[in-house]
Amino acid sequence: MARVTVIEEQITTRKQKGAMLELMGHVVDLHENGCSFVERGAAFKPNVILTDLLLPGIVGLKAIRGLMTENSDVSLIGVADIESSDSLPLTLGWAKTIGADLLMERPVTSAKLESALDDMLRPSSDG
Repeated sequence: MARVTVIEEQITTRKQKGAMLELMGHVVDLHENGCSFVERGAAFKPNVILTDLLLPGIVGLKAIRGLMTENSDVSLIGVADIESSDSLPLTLGWAKTIGADLLMERPVTSAKLESALDDMLRPSSDG
């Protein structure tokens, strides 16, 4: 079980992702944008942030990045539409810029989400 923050401007999509995560047994915190998360959600102390990469307001994404710098234990999954192989490098670059550990292409399915979280939450074999 993880503490997962979902940041997604579309209310239906936000609730859908939250419901998928809850069915997997995770504790979920939902926000409509990065600023909302910074104002109210940081106290939730998530293990994982699942965020749309095309949120309105760059300020929110910068704030998320700042919070992640302060807490390196938080993993970030960026969600984006990858329309073509031409847009992939740009999308990957943007994801890396905000510190994403993983880029997930829409649509986000329960299987994709579960696999990504399993990989991220699995204890490292380095130690």
